Amino acid sequence: MDFLLLFFSVALLLLPFCTVQSSSNSTVDFQVGIILDLDSPVGRIGNHCLSMAHYDFYSAHQHYKTRLVLNVRDSKGSVLDAAAAALDLLQHVKVDAIIGPQKSTQVNFVMDLGDKADVPIISFSATSPSLIPRTPYFVQTAQSDANQVQAIASIVKAFQWSQVVIIYEDTEFGNGIMPHLSNALQDVNVRVSYRSVFPQSASDDFVSKELYKMMTMQTRVFVVHVTQSLGTKLFLKARELGMMSDGYAWIATSGLTDLFNLMDSNAVEAMQGVLGVKPLIPKSKQLQHFANRWIRNFLLTNQDLKPSKTSIFGLWAYDTLWALAMAAERVGNSRLYATENESTVDSESGCLFTSEPSETGPNILKELLKTKFVGIAGEFNLVNEQLELTPYQIVNVVGRDEKEVGIWTPSGGISKELNLNMTTSYSISKENFKSIIWPGDSIIAPRGWEVPVSGKKLRIGVPQKPGFNEFLKVENDPVTNATKVTGYFKEVFDSVMAALPYAIPYEYTTYPSFNADGSRAGSYDNLVYQVSLQENYDAALGDITITSNRSVYVDFTLPYAEGGITSMVRVKYEDVNDIFTFLQPLTKELWFAIATFYISTALAIWVLGNRIITSSRDSPGQHAGMFGYFPFFPGEGINGNLLCLVLVTWAFVASLLNSTYTASLSSRLTAQRLLPTVTDVTKLIKSGDYVGCQEGSFLVNFLIKSGFDEKKIRTYKTSEDCYEALELGSKSGGISAYYDVVPHLKMLVSQSCGKYRMDGSIHRTDGFAFAFPKGSPVVADISRAIIQLTEKGIILEIEERLSSNLSCSGQDSNSSPTSVTLRSFVVLFAITGFVTLTCLLVSLLMYLSKNQAFLQRMSELNAIVLSRIDALHNYFRESNASSRPKTTIRSDIPCSKEMEFLLLFLSAALLLLPFCTMQSSSNSILEFQVGVVLDLDSPVGRIGNSCLSMAHSDFYSAHPNYKTRLVLNVRDSNGSVLGAAAAALDLLQDVKVDAIIGPQTSPQANFVMDLGDKADVPIISFSATSPSLVPRTSYFVQTAQSDADQVQTIASVVKAFQWSQVVLIYEDTEFGNGIIPYLSNALQDVNARVSYRSVFPKSASDDFISKELLKMMTLQTRVFVVHVTQSFGTRLFLQAREVGMMSDGYAWIATSELTDLFNLMDFNAVEAMQGVLGVKPLIPKSEKLQYFTDRLIRTFLLANQDMNMRPSKTSIFGLWAYDTLWALAMAAERVGNSTLYATKNETNVDSESGNWFALESSETGPKILKEFSKTRFTGLAGEFNLVNGQLEQTPYQIVNVVGSDEKEVGIWTLSGGISKELNLNITTSYSISKENFKSIIWPGDSIVAPRGWEVPLSGKKLRIGVPRKPGFNEFLKVEDDPMTNAITVSGYYKEVFDSVMAALPYAIPYEYTKYPFFNADGSSAGCYDDLVYQVSLQENYDAALGDITITSNRSMYADFTLPFAEGGITSMVLVKYEDVHDIFTFLQPLTKELWLATATFYISTALAIWVLGNRIITSSRDSPCQHAGMFGYFPFFPGEGINGNLLCLVLVTWAFVASLLNSTYTASLSSRLTAQRLLPTVTDVTKLIKSGDYVGCQEGSFLVNFLIKSGFDEKKIRTYKTSEDCYEALELGSKSGGISAYYDVLPHIKMLVSQSCGKYMMVGPTYRTDGFAFAFPKSSPIVADISRAIIQLTEKGTILEIEQRVSSNASCSGQGRTSSPTSITLRSFVVFFAITGFVTLTCLFVSLLMYLAKNRAFLQRISGFNPKILSRVEALRKYFRKSNFSSRPTTTNPRDQIP
Repeated sequence: MDFLLLFFSVALLLLPFCTVQSSSNSTVDFQVGIILDLDSPVGRIGNHCLSMAHYDFYSAHQHYKTRLVLNVRDSKGSVLDAAAAALDLLQHVKVDAIIGPQKSTQVNFVMDLGDKADVPIISFSATSPSLIPRTPYFVQTAQSDANQVQAIASIVKAFQWSQVVIIYEDTEFGNGIMPHLSNALQDVNVRVSYRSVFPQSASDDFVSKELYKMMTMQTRVFVVHVTQSLGTKLFLKARELGMMSDGYAWIATSGLTDLFNLMDSNAVEAMQGVLGVKPLIPKSKQLQHFANRWIRNFLLTNQDLKPSKTSIFGLWAYDTLWALAMAAERVGNSRLYATENESTVDSESGCLFTSEPSETGPNILKELLKTKFVGIAGEFNLVNEQLELTPYQIVNVVGRDEKEVGIWTPSGGISKELNLNMTTSYSISKENFKSIIWPGDSIIAPRGWEVPVSGKKLRIGVPQKPGFNEFLKVENDPVTNATKVTGYFKEVFDSVMAALPYAIPYEYTTYPSFNADGSRAGSYDNLVYQVSLQENYDAALGDITITSNRSVYVDFTLPYAEGGITSMVRVKYEDVNDIFTFLQPLTKELWFAIATFYISTALAIWVLGNRIITSSRDSPGQHAGMFGYFPFFPGEGINGNLLCLVLVTWAFVASLLNSTYTASLSSRLTAQRLLPTVTDVTKLIKSGDYVGCQEGSFLVNFLIKSGFDEKKIRTYKTSEDCYEALELGSKSGGISAYYDVVPHLKMLVSQSCGKYRMDGSIHRTDGFAFAFPKGSPVVADISRAIIQLTEKGIILEIEERLSSNLSCSGQDSNSSPTSVTLRSFVVLFAITGFVTLTCLLVSLLMYLSKNQAFLQRMSELNAIVLSRIDALHNYFRESNASSRPKTTIRSDIPCSKEMEFLLLFLSAALLLLPFCTMQSSSNSILEFQVGVVLDLDSPVGRIGNSCLSMAHSDFYSAHPNYKTRLVLNVRDSNGSVLGAAAAALDLLQDVKVDAIIGPQTSPQANFVMDLGDKADVPIISFSATSPSLVPRTSYFVQTAQSDADQVQTIASVVKAFQWSQVVLIYEDTEFGNGIIPYLSNALQDVNARVSYRSVFPKSASDDFISKELLKMMTLQTRVFVVHVTQSFGTRLFLQAREVGMMSDGYAWIATSELTDLFNLMDFNAVEAMQGVLGVKPLIPKSEKLQYFTDRLIRTFLLANQDMNMRPSKTSIFGLWAYDTLWALAMAAERVGNSTLYATKNETNVDSESGNWFALESSETGPKILKEFSKTRFTGLAGEFNLVNGQLEQTPYQIVNVVGSDEKEVGIWTLSGGISKELNLNITTSYSISKENFKSIIWPGDSIVAPRGWEVPLSGKKLRIGVPRKPGFNEFLKVEDDPMTNAITVSGYYKEVFDSVMAALPYAIPYEYTKYPFFNADGSSAGCYDDLVYQVSLQENYDAALGDITITSNRSMYADFTLPFAEGGITSMVLVKYEDVHDIFTFLQPLTKELWLATATFYISTALAIWVLGNRIITSSRDSPCQHAGMFGYFPFFPGEGINGNLLCLVLVTWAFVASLLNSTYTASLSSRLTAQRLLPTVTDVTKLIKSGDYVGCQEGSFLVNFLIKSGFDEKKIRTYKTSEDCYEALELGSKSGGISAYYDVLPHIKMLVSQSCGKYMMVGPTYRTDGFAFAFPKSSPIVADISRAIIQLTEKGTILEIEQRVSSNASCSGQGRTSSPTSITLRSFVVFFAITGFVTLTCLFVSLLMYLAKNRAFLQRISGFNPKILSRVEALRKYFRKSNFSSRPTTTNPRDQIP
């Protein structure tokens, strides 16, 4: 009991104290700082929402034990003021968290303060993506700007805009989004045609000028990423200039869209039709209630702003404070600091930014990141210190409000309404939008590309050159200077532009190919390159052939004219009516051999027949005339085996000669009438003949590649020059052949009236096309218009009109005839000679054996040789003499002397003794205080400091008489932004420097430049190279090459090796991010795609690097551009080697900083970097540089022995530091003694008042800056010249890491591109070919350049749709494996596609996927149009191959490559043979005149024989009646006893002529039986249509519509699946259930005809189409590369080889116009036999009448002798027999007939 009383007593005593304690400790306060720009709309809205959130939260949570105490500071829109506010909050208020600052540029510095103090910096309005993940103590409770880029890209893709212009501020807010936005647009194949960067404080004049510049561009889609204040100014000026009218499209990002309701009425009116994106705020009652309250309260305190709705930034601010209050409640009362001691600012020690670490801050951050709830802005959930991605709302500015027109979600794309529960595929079609009102109050979506409204027309470059005026003629009016263009190309272009669905004003601009003096002014390649630059030409037309080299620079339309290269040569006619035509079938050598063997054979017959033929023992004169007679008519009495053998052998040879002669003449009469002067290109090259081509064309390179010597190629300007050169010939200053494209040669041949002909094979090219700049959006539309005009036949009409204007019709190209040579008969002549000689030898031996006694007596009779010979002559009556010519061989061996010359090099070294005079008086020296802020523990900092010290010493040693001195005050920034800021404040406030050299890094410079700007002190950095630093402030000077200067060099390297994709690897720092927009733009300009961006935190661990590298290994891209610091680069390449990415197939390109510091890397890093390419500014070599380098290395090694670095050469940063100090010293000397400040009062840091950055303005600083900017001199690093606050751009060196050093492999210059050596004096065209590099060793010790694209380890294959259908298996055959369900594809199209894919500069994995045309029951399952449409959907097919013709309808859904096979539609019909059985066929081989001449000469020859033989031949002295009957007999059978030289000569001549006539007749008849045998059953399409005949085509093709458009009745069109069905239908004919003609594309018809073995033939006109091509989805990035590969394979002849291989596999090799031989029937010669019979019967009848008249008496007697008929016939027989014998002439010796 006592205990209880005691307890209650004590309790009562303590109760008052406990009550007081409880009351005072009922809540725990958390100090929260708020930093906002309280004069800005976002700052006001945010501050108001934070106040309401604080009130609402604690009203809803009154029981909470914690309270947030808000400490608001105004940053006044300044980075320095935001930093001062943060310092005040951290050091004085000791806040647990800071909400703010408002802007991204302010956050950049404040987050470092928070990181140092362990205090979370929470921003609801700083949305730049570059802020994360800089530090874990920064939290973005807003949607990052990177989250909206996909929504913007989806809008652009939905409306199929191919180009956009990006307009953004040059601030952290503006620049931060650029890499992400560029990447997103690139992912949808949209080109950023221009980036317009606005300073934050841009004037109205600047805005107007920049907008006017954009008006002159063709792009009409603008993405605007600016703040609300600049946006207002921008749109007002845009409306003023007419850029808010019809045809324009504007897309505003969320920062501007969200603040739309705060704009004034003028700005809203100007923005009508603008599209905007902003995060979607889900509607709720809580939101509506808050919005109503907020507007009422906000208007009370902010009457100058009239918001109609709550800003998203206000809602994020509201939710941020609720989340922070929740986190604070969970943390509880553990907010104590480690110590309670107040910190003082020690500016002397550099501890200005010293803050004690917070114990509460980490706990607050931990709990905040875990906080999740549904706020008024939606779901609050932080992922990686950022607000989780939400859907985006797409709005349209209409009237005073924003109308929602669509919702974008990451999973579903664009839709009209939000439905998160529905699972749909990603879709971004423009049909998914609600109705949109575009600028100009238009409801039609802009096309995104228009001709500029500034009056500038599309400039079409036309080459002005002489010749080929029918194709293109350009004339200048000397008075008006206007250009007049006419010709085929111009007509086609006008027709194409007129066919576009919109009007594009254009004008023709002359491109002079030749100067006034006739010298060369330009080429087609240069014209194409000029188009790519878009400086003078926006497009080009003319005879511009599509080539692989040109396609690198421009985009070509589809070809509108056929391609092909061949030659033209001079021809001569083979005149069949020439008097010497009979000699042409055989060569001179063969004729000579025939004559020789003819005489030899005659002599042999005379010798062998000496003892046999009676007539051979006549007088020598008679013998001479008989030589030419024996081989034709050996006469009677032929006897003896040897003589018979000679005659039989000669008869055999003569028969073969006659047959060969006949065949050769037949060939000449059949087709080969034109003889080209050149028949073989190989012989042309070997013989060294000159050839020609058109000047300025690509044909010179083509001929060189074909094997011609460049010196043997002559170029000509006009067709007249070409004709003249061919007439002269190669040996007389002309050419043997002229090469050109097929259209030109056709015209030249047509105009030559048969004097020239095309000769040789046609080397296929891709035809003529129009050239436009890369990425031009009009190319697709113009290509589509070309297809339409081709289908309508308009282009063909223009071409035919051109042809009809030519003076002569074209000649056919025929093959050249070949005469029979001696070599063909050498064996026969050898046999003949052997037999003849053998017979003569045997005869001689027999003769000698038989007359052995005579020869012995003669030898004994007289020893004189002449007497013996005379005796032999008398005995044998023949002498034979033979002599052999003596051959003298003379050999002259030329001798040549070699002269040697010795070159002497004299060198002398002159030693200059410096004369130094030092001023002893210190009073004459004026000192300039210069601060130096460097990271003295880094390689660049140490090198820079050493170079600055040496520069200071060297400068004043070289200029001892100068009155000024720079005093260097070095400060160490310790590698941090805070350290650099503290050092700069110390130098500015205490030392009062006139200039600061430094700081070293770009993030440090970003803050320090604001200090310099406030103090009017120039901040000069030789190592901060980020492009975003300039022009932030005029007081920042970059005495280094900006990182933006090297991007063109890198892009040129990528383009030179034709890499189409690259991966960018860079640090997530100011240094890393600054280059990315410029590098992306440069790569885009060379059509290289950034496939992936790998962003590394500066403090990334080795594990993080390895994981990221392994991720990149799974990508297809194998080209990496690395932009990191030297320390990070060392770790990166060591890890890359470890994971196997420094092996064969990879390509690495390092930017300048990493490349420059390569020599400072350790051995392992150098070993890992083998094969890496690097770029760095080119330092010109000089003796001064070498001397300095030697000194620096010695000095540096002595002063930096603690560092593990052994530099072998000077860093470029050290040289820039050296030159910077020299330039500053020169500027200071010119400024003189103007070093006084405005006030001399010392300034102390007043930390209590927050005046942390109180700085006095320098009077010397502006003067130093002015003189420094004007300084020019040649320094160690080259020319020192500042342009717009930056060092002027210089050439770049491209190096290759080989061994322990860097090997120079190329030089890049702004004017010349890439070259092996630097030569600034030579003006050359811009070139970036890989041939311009020296030899390169690639990673993996490979000398083969990587393709840049490989199959990834887990890559998705491209699905190639192939039509599965019966028939035409040679082109494409698809078979199924029933076991594996896999398909096997073969045929022409597959081979071509495989070859094209293999020719790409990178590997693309693909697989074939069948597309069935027919179901199992044979019904149709699909067609080509549907296959193309399926490709456009990309659901089952990513591309398609097959006999897919390019049509205008299909081009609406897919993008086609250039055609790989010829186009054209024609028909195939059944054929019939030409009737060779006509009754007058035998008369047709010879003309009437020739028949008459033959009859005349026949009678004349018979008369001559009768006259010459009147005294010789017995039968010729008969009665006149008998003589008349002999005329027709003698020429055939002159009879026996022929003698006399004249008579023999007549007979031999007649025999020769008769033989030739016979051969000619045979040849001509053979020609008629050989050629023109086939006649088509159908020849006229019009008759087909009128007659109503059925026609056929392939099922599933576009030809049904084509035939209907051509006039055929749809009911009269039958479709077939296979070639067999087609053949069968043609055989049946139209009237029997078949067809009269079959229509198909040209390649199919050719194959069908070749397989038909002559039963069918092509007839009718060929309707031009654009050929077969591969189909890909719209805007597929691979189409351009595949088209380029098709061009390359076409130029190499690979596609032609595949085509020929397929053709050779056809069942028949014959051509369509041949057939099987036909025998001659009796009907062909019925008239001939009728004439013969008539003559015979007439002669018999006349003879009978004459006989009856002569024997009239006998007949009268016999008629009365016996009345029996048989008795009378027997009496007539006996009488006729008796009278016939009595009338025969008596045979006498011909010798007796000679008088």
